[in-house]
Amino acid sequence: MIHRNVLSIAALLACLMLAGCGTQPTETPTKQPTSSEQIDPANCIAAQAVVSYFLEGGRTYMTAQKHLFCPEAKSLQIYSKEPQGSFTWKLTAQRFSRMGSGFQSNPADWDLPRMLSVYAGFLYGGGFVSADSLADGGIVTLEGQRYRQLSMPVPDKVIHALLYRNLDTNRIERVVIEDKKQGQSWMGICYNWSYYSPKKLWIPRTIDIYDITDGVASKRMIIQAEYKKVP
Repeated sequence: MIHRNVLSIAALLACLMLAGCGTQPTETPTKQPTSSEQIDPANCIAAQAVVSYFLEGGRTYMTAQKHLFCPEAKSLQIYSKEPQGSFTWKLTAQRFSRMGSGFQSNPADWDLPRMLSVYAGFLYGGGFVSADSLADGGIVTLEGQRYRQLSMPVPDKVIHALLYRNLDTNRIERVVIEDKKQGQSWMGICYNWSYYSPKKLWIPRTIDIYDITDGVASKRMIIQAEYKKVP
């Protein structure tokens, strides 16, 4: 387990090339990619991230990951190297899959709702994918800020995804993902905006993901993704 006061940012980023950080592995089935899942990296943004997972008991696990955002394919692929092995999570056309072994013992894990939060926060928030055609749900107020609520289509019928465009900045700054079957909700908040000169866009360098199942006022941070290098 890696604690915030133990590793430097540079050491965490080195995990992209080394073994990573974690506990002993537990074997689970591995899914191999098919040719239809291959995406041309030349059309993508390969962001290097330091990701913090806030676990039970006040523990924090930090690791380095590669987040490959592909606007044309509307895809996000996340790569991580941990002591359990190499892990890949894929979200393509809002369909989720993962590859690797040892997920049960890996605290640095992703699922569909949390990946959707990062995918939508970065690609819609950064303007790589337009939200202009999304269904308009009207104006709402969240934590003192006024937003226009937009519905993002998701093939999984039990998952409901909402984007929130700040009326003052005109940016997608929040994402809410709801699991209707499980009765759970998550909110992604985008901030630390930085100018991305290759596309002349403003992108979020930090995305916080909260569990808001008990309401926004009782939100609990579960993941923070900090994008240290966005080439």
